[in-house]
Amino acid sequence: MKQKIFTVLCTFMLVWLAFGRTDVQAAPKNSAWDLSKETVRTEGVFTYHAYTSRNGKEAWIYKISFQKGKKSSSLSIPKTLDGKTVTRLGAPEDKTLD
Repeated sequence: MKQKIFTVLCTFMLVWLAFGRTDVQAAPKNSAWDLSKETVRTEGVFTYHAYTSRNGKEAWIYKISFQKGKKSSSLSIPKTLDGKTVTRLGAPEDKTLD
């Protein structure tokens, strides 16, 4: 079980590194995000939690959870969520997440 979790985390890091190296414009600073509105989308065993930019064009995935008891061999970060381009990954520095 620990090896599977380690594998999923490593896969996430590799995808994140690859995604970060794509030709995407710089994401807006924290003040450009509406932290009061959350978008949640489930694909397979993964649930993506994201904030929307104030201009409504970008998404910030700040948390990825998975359904307990289900298995997946890989994790992929969606390029869009609800029609918004994903431009940022990671938890906000000023907000505690569960």
